Formats: sequence, C-alpha cells, structure tokens
Amino acid sequence: MALQSNLPQIKILRQGLENIISFIPQTEGGMTTLSNGEAYTFYLIVEPLSGAICLSPIDWTVYVGSISRYNTNLPDGVDVTMSQWLVVPFVYDYDYTDSINVVAKIYVKNISAGSNVNVYLQFQSRAIQNSLTTGGS
Repeated sequence: MALQSNLPQIKILRQGLENIISFIPQTEGGMTTLSNGEAYTFYLIVEPLSGAICLSPIDWTVYVGSISRYNTNLPDGVDVTMSQWLVVPFVYDYDYTDSINVVAKIYVKNISAGSNVNVYLQFQSRAIQNSLTTGGS
C-alpha cells in the first residue's frame, strides 16, 4: 500500500539556507548528587551569540555514578536498574524560551538507587539559525 499526500511541494530558496547550520563541537554537561526520593532538573540552553532565531535539536544522555558509555547510562546501561530511576525529558520547553534561544529540561529522580549517587548529564547540539533575522543574506 502506497501512502499519498496532498501536501504541496515547498521549494526552499538557496539564499535562505546559507550558513544556517552550526555544530557545537564540544560536549557540555552538568552533575548533581541525589539520594532516595530526591529529584533534579537539568536545564539545557542553546543561545545564539548572533541574536538570530534558532532551533536546536539536543542529543543528551544521563549517566549514574560515572560516565561510562554502555554501563551507566539511563535507561539501558548494564549496571543500572531502571526501576530505581525516573527520567522525564521536556525536550523543548517553550514556557522558558524567549523565542530566540532553545531551552530543554531533563528531570531526573532517584526513586530507590541509594544515597549520594552522582548523576551526570552530557549533551551536544546542532543549531539551525535564521540568518535573515541578523541581516544575513
């Protein structure tokens, strides 16, 4: 069965695409310590220095105890019991943005993983910005 769409084809002008995608090469992040029943919300803010309006998909991972790619990441690290944690991503929170930057929130709760457990968040982003809002081509 083939799917058909009645949506019109949209052509994007070349000058509207020049210099709009930027990659943030470094990995950013934060850390907090949580005991049973405690929660923390990480705020991830991507703000263009140029003042241009931007949209930024954020790649993020939460780690428990230490930053080890396959052992301690939530939700599927082999050394993590997911039932002991609650992770809720509010990937784009428009209540906190000023319509130029991008704000994401990641809520993490230690349900029963023990006392004084370090929780790390790492993220990278690619920003799509409107060069026309800064006087670009």
